[in-house]
Amino acid sequence: GLLWCNNSFAKEIILNCYKLDPEKSQMIAEVYAKIEGTKIDSEIDLQKKILHFDGYKFDIVLETQRKIVAKKSNERITIDRYDGILVLDDEITTPVENIARYVCEIQKEEKKLF
Repeated sequence: GLLWCNNSFAKEIILNCYKLDPEKSQMIAEVYAKIEGTKIDSEIDLQKKILHFDGYKFDIVLETQRKIVAKKSNERITIDRYDGILVLDDEITTPVENIARYVCEIQKEEKKLF
């Protein structure tokens, strides 16, 4: 998978994430985001169960083969490991309010951000 981390690899994953335009279809939004969008650096440390996203620290509360879920107060991040889609939402609202969606890809060069 896109964001799958095998035990033989490092436990830290550096991602480049781009905000998706909710007005565009998924495929077109991904293309535009990577060309025109501002890159947000993100780092996942599976060993420490920490996700740094846009300067904020989230605690990883669930890790499955398909997704990673991290929380900070009422905000929740869900990353789909297969397609790289990151969803930031507000759990306090009913129904849960989607704050933003991002497309993420693993950064090619290994460098520690935090």
